Amino acid sequence: MDIRGKGARPWLLRISPLWEKNGRQSGWLIVLRDTSHQKAAENALRHARNYVKSIINSMPCVIIGVDREARVIQWNSGASEMTGIREKEARGKPLNSLFPQVSSYLPDLKRAVETGQTQLREKQVLTLDAKSFITDILIFPVLSKTTPGAVIRVDDISEKTRLEQMMVQSEKMMSVGGLAAGMAHEINNPLSGMIQNVQVIYNRLSRPIPANIEAADKCGIDLAALTGYMEDRKIFYMLDQVVDVGKRAAKIVENMLSFSRKQGSPMSRHSLPEMVDATISLLENDFNIQDNYDFRSVAIHREFEGNPPLVPCEKSKIQQVLFNILKNGAQAMAADHTDAPLLRIRYFLDRGSAGVEIQDNGPGIPESVRKRIFEPFFTTKPVGTGTGLGLSVSYFIIKENHRGDLFVRSDPGQGASFTIRLPLNEPETGLPDPL
Repeated sequence: MDIRGKGARPWLLRISPLWEKNGRQSGWLIVLRDTSHQKAAENALRHARNYVKSIINSMPCVIIGVDREARVIQWNSGASEMTGIREKEARGKPLNSLFPQVSSYLPDLKRAVETGQTQLREKQVLTLDAKSFITDILIFPVLSKTTPGAVIRVDDISEKTRLEQMMVQSEKMMSVGGLAAGMAHEINNPLSGMIQNVQVIYNRLSRPIPANIEAADKCGIDLAALTGYMEDRKIFYMLDQVVDVGKRAAKIVENMLSFSRKQGSPMSRHSLPEMVDATISLLENDFNIQDNYDFRSVAIHREFEGNPPLVPCEKSKIQQVLFNILKNGAQAMAADHTDAPLLRIRYFLDRGSAGVEIQDNGPGIPESVRKRIFEPFFTTKPVGTGTGLGLSVSYFIIKENHRGDLFVRSDPGQGASFTIRLPLNEPETGLPDPL
């Protein structure tokens, strides 16, 4: 019996009968013992156990403790959240029946217990309910002679990996930008000379100006007959093709030069919704685009978070970025024959920045393509229909010219989402922050 004495200290009262040799009860034995130290030790142990459990459950990763037969003895809230299995249901059961995705690492677990050395598997892909996670799996032994086992820690590094890829992509783009600028300057001069000389040749063979007539008479050639021969053999057509191809190459060079241009026309404040609407109007009335698809068949759904403020930017360049993203989304949906094609445009404010997210309901972008989507000259379009510079130029316009962010999220079959984020206070412009 637990009783409370003076000062509310716990006492243990034990009463037992006293017996004589003849079997008769002769009295009672009463023992009263102070148990305050024992209770204090039990409370301290309970508090320590709860505190350790709270720490383990508060960790933003999966923590699973197992014995040497891989039966679960510890299962934190991160494990419950990832698998949907509660701790009470998991305790005492084989790990491979609860979390089969990590069953392939049981040899590592055995090795950790036998050798006493930590085992690490980096960037492992785990798939649960059709959702994939990139994880680091750490298995370290429990150094106990009585209950040997191991602790498995699973860290979800999906977002960290994505940010690392973005940083690598950014560094790569910076290097390619400098290379592109140098190449563009080297190519531009001979390219201009080629186009100019072809145009001069065309004029000297086709136009009946006095200098051409005089030179033809001097050589005994009928200029009209020569012109007829050129037309009959389609030489003028071929010269036109050379000029067109040269102009196409010159456009590529111009885009390459955009990589290194960090300063352009002075910035002024513009409305993101108005720039998007103007770009959509341009797409709806561009007959070259309509040769491949009808942008007017795409439904537009707009979402606003508050009243988007004016952003400091170069309007023409931002519209160029919007044009590329909207066009690519519409083309992807048309090529995939998407039912009820939709572009969802969401405007938002976030920590001193304003942005727009453009999401389509098309086929999505495979991971292998998504990783390279902003690389110069990378394209999935057929030869002759794309240069692979649209999104790479857009990336530089946002990142370098405007100190903003441009990134893409997509899963195959789930559409693609491009997000543009622009700072509301650009230091180089000297424009005040409207907020």
